[in-house]
Amino acid sequence: MIFFSTWWNNNLIIVVSSDADRDTGAWCHLIAYEMPMQSGDVSTEFLRKIENSYGDADNFYRKLSQSNPVFAFLGSTGTGYVEIGSEDISVVYNNDYDSNQYPMVFWPGVVERIQLPYDVRNNPSKYVKPLDIVLACCNRGSNNDMVHACVYLGSGKICHVLGGGGGIAKIDDWSRFLSIISADKLLRYHPVVPFKSPDEIVRHIAKSIEGRRNYFAPGTKTRDGSFRIYSDLDGNSNNCENFTNVCVLGLNFSELATRRANNNSFMLEIPSVEESVFRTRRALDNLTSSSSVNDRIREINGYKNSVSYSQGIKMEARIEVQPKNWYRLS
Repeated sequence: MIFFSTWWNNNLIIVVSSDADRDTGAWCHLIAYEMPMQSGDVSTEFLRKIENSYGDADNFYRKLSQSNPVFAFLGSTGTGYVEIGSEDISVVYNNDYDSNQYPMVFWPGVVERIQLPYDVRNNPSKYVKPLDIVLACCNRGSNNDMVHACVYLGSGKICHVLGGGGGIAKIDDWSRFLSIISADKLLRYHPVVPFKSPDEIVRHIAKSIEGRRNYFAPGTKTRDGSFRIYSDLDGNSNNCENFTNVCVLGLNFSELATRRANNNSFMLEIPSVEESVFRTRRALDNLTSSSSVNDRIREINGYKNSVSYSQGIKMEARIEVQPKNWYRLS
């Protein structure tokens, strides 16, 4: 067992589950614990075991400490359909809008999906961490496919894309986000294992806001929910859900757009997570080079840093422990 801290979590354990030498043929599990936030509510506390068939515990540890920790879980870097059980970190395949699996449920748990209590409407920072994705969902009657997405910034501020407001990405108040649709549930999507560093997420949000053509390109939204920048010759544009997925996760899709384009089925084809993150990084970085981006970054960091919560005690060094021979991870 390897106990260690990284830039994204102070409370991590790699469990090497194998009778073989730890560097050959090992099966590694990551146990991640996050302390509760200001509310002390159980929905803000995480203890998760994530399995990974890694043969080298030391290399697994190094990848978890880099700027894209989720890359430690990747298998093939090729393209393919995203389904339950894919080696790539993905969203599950499900056809039912009314299912508890709509909207997104991620496999195998690197992104935690939590339905938020009613009190979050008045106290968002008690239940949502800065740079988490929040989805407002309406599952009633003819509106059962309505979803509005934002990135929570902290201090009661969010960033979202408003199609009705000219198709722009903008910083807004939490109360404005709640007013877009009459939601019967609010969902928090928190990466237990980060896809991108906070600095990169903030930079991409800022560039989406400050780009000369803003986040949206003129024209109709892409039918498959994929990201398009202004130079796209077909004049395609993007939606609120795609904005959050691209900025926070680096995954180029919108579940709602994909379902509508495919008569309510959701069989999504994207590159591997690693390839998708690299592609979306290039696209978002190319939105603008304006100096106003730096001002926007400072503004977003001000909101983000205003939220305080305990992250536990940072370990000064990694610690390795050999359990008793009879011990097995249950």
